[in-house]
Amino acid sequence: MSLGFYHRSSTVPNLKGTVPSRVGDIHKISTQEVTMKTKVFLLVCLLILVISGLSKAEVHFLVEPRLGLSTEYDDNIYFSSSEEISDLLFYLSPEIIGQLKSDTGSYFLDYEYQRVTYTHQSSRNSDRHYLTSEFSQKLGENWSFYLKDNFMRSEDPIQIQEFIGNIKYEKLKYDYNEGEAYFNYSINEDSFFRLSYHNMIFKNRSSIVENTASHNPYLDLVYWFSIPWGIHLQLGENFGLFDYSPDFTETHGAVTLLHRIYLDTVCSLKFSFSSMNFEEQNPDYEIYDFSLGLNKNFSETTTLALGTGYYYQNVRKLDNEDGISAYLTFIVDKEKYYLSVECSKGYDEIYFDGEDLGFSHYSVIGSIFNYYLSDKVSLSTRISYRKDKFPHVSPEIKENTFIFDYSLNWKINKWLLSSLSYMHWNRSANEEAYEYRDNRITLNFTISKNFIW
Repeated sequence: MSLGFYHRSSTVPNLKGTVPSRVGDIHKISTQEVTMKTKVFLLVCLLILVISGLSKAEVHFLVEPRLGLSTEYDDNIYFSSSEEISDLLFYLSPEIIGQLKSDTGSYFLDYEYQRVTYTHQSSRNSDRHYLTSEFSQKLGENWSFYLKDNFMRSEDPIQIQEFIGNIKYEKLKYDYNEGEAYFNYSINEDSFFRLSYHNMIFKNRSSIVENTASHNPYLDLVYWFSIPWGIHLQLGENFGLFDYSPDFTETHGAVTLLHRIYLDTVCSLKFSFSSMNFEEQNPDYEIYDFSLGLNKNFSETTTLALGTGYYYQNVRKLDNEDGISAYLTFIVDKEKYYLSVECSKGYDEIYFDGEDLGFSHYSVIGSIFNYYLSDKVSLSTRISYRKDKFPHVSPEIKENTFIFDYSLNWKINKWLLSSLSYMHWNRSANEEAYEYRDNRITLNFTISKNFIW
């Protein structure tokens, strides 16, 4: 479960009770070829569903053009651990948001272009692109289809940090795409069957970092036999593609027994597994994870989830690893403020970042807090601290990552918004090559206007 804290992000759905995991591959193919085939297939599906949906329902449109102007001071633009270079950046960011809604479905599109200018490091001047699309459509009484895709073209290390971890190179230029699609069959109000696909494609536009891709088809079945008893079954196959690192395949699954104590309280007993098989010299392994959890809805605005468990990694030709897992998530979503708190520990598998350190024992604590001072002024903060220990590399790597974000947002009038934000990232490690520090102060103004039909 992630609430925007610093998790070494996963391309696999969270079947494991503590942390998601990564993947493998069967065939070596280029990420560019995969990207084109995937996008063409999804676009054809989307066009068919949009046309069929529009022909049967009343449609409402919303279009919102935006223009952003920002200035930012960054004291370490390359995320370097040794030679820190600062600069003053200027952003010009036109953006268009479109939304189509009907009684049978909806479509959302958000495209932002950024022209970024560096005061001193002019060789870093760039054109960035960010595109998000989301589509949902009912396909009869019980069937529905959902599609979401995020694409970015950038050279900023902080952007990719949020998704796949530590890639920090001076000449980094990349395309990143993450997509999800599923068909859902509703059995009854609480039970469903879902056929899903998730991907992550990272294409480096320089020669320093390898291209990577992950493709993960999987199945979900949630079925309640009665009001107090239900079951959740999950099964998937995850394929990873790499230019230089060993490809691998992961089979993953989980069985969860669900029990309602009250209508607002659910207990879960979960067993999950994964089997990682590498094509080359890396040792294969299996992970078994047992956990017991509790979800409690105190009200429509307040929820609590907590649990604990035990995981065991069986590794070929290396020492096996095990540990205790635990998590606690508390969320309050009021009209005046929003608060989320997360504490968790367990294991992670980190193969798609610039470090490729593999299996990790981790722990994290973090919080997000948004407070609305008035209908025009709001504050938002995010803070997290994470520890990782990677036992299967030599020498063993230990990392400590601290993140702090703060933003003051002010609605000047109905068309003009402004914000002043500060961001701090800091990682310490027992090896200097894995360390970095970055501070950013950003002042932003955004002009926007809604058009509704």
